[in-house]
Amino acid sequence: MSAKRASMSLRSSAINKEEVLAETNTEPKPKAKPKPKVTKRSTAKKTVEQTEVKEVKTVKQMVSMTTEDKALLEELELKLMLKGVKLNKSEIMRAGLIALNTITEKQFEKVATSVTKLSVGRPKK
Repeated sequence: MSAKRASMSLRSSAINKEEVLAETNTEPKPKAKPKPKVTKRSTAKKTVEQTEVKEVKTVKQMVSMTTEDKALLEELELKLMLKGVKLNKSEIMRAGLIALNTITEKQFEKVATSVTKLSVGRPKK
């Protein structure tokens, strides 16, 4: 048998195997996952594609805190790093807001009354 015939017979046997497998496979093929809807918005400079994902707008806000609060914030950052979680100070403060939002009214009142009042504005030099 020549090499050409051998390769042809191998190809035909592969095709036959595929046909047999296709015929014996009675499971329905899984449907493809639908793609997220994409809308196009034309601007003066370029076309921008937007998906249905809601974009979060960030706002820069300056906060006043005591040196003890800052030290506590850095301590929490180090604790998280030791556990393998990397959060910056802003993310830790946002996690604290989420935690405050989940506690009971009595617990919230207790925490809120324990916060020391600070003067508003920049500290004098």
